[in-house]
Amino acid sequence: MNSIRVSILVSIFISILGGCAFQDGGEVNSTSNLILENNTDRNIYALFVSEDQKNWGENRFLNSLKFSTGLPPGEKFYLTIDVCDLSLELRIDFLTDIITDTRFEQRRKADFKCNETVNWVINGMDDSDIN
Repeated sequence: MNSIRVSILVSIFISILGGCAFQDGGEVNSTSNLILENNTDRNIYALFVSEDQKNWGENRFLNSLKFSTGLPPGEKFYLTIDVCDLSLELRIDFLTDIITDTRFEQRRKADFKCNETVNWVINGMDDSDIN
């Protein structure tokens, strides 16, 4: 009788803890989040994230159905980052001339803590706040 109670309590405990973090094959992986807000009068063409400022990877907007051509003025973009407890370099690109593909970059560094959100508010091509 006691072993049944213990089994039930263990099952309840495991089911409650199972939803606390992303799990992959039994391994628990924490994530962090980025909210990018465009308070400019221009479209933000691209968003890149890098750990080393050399390997920027792909434009994070490309995987978004809503923002595949960039982040319009007044919109927010939500990104889950599969790593945490790291300092990451963020880069946005404004397309300033479509004919010559001239871009203006803005870069910021941010600490991404596990299960927390970084807010990056873009106020102008060279003006932003991050917290």
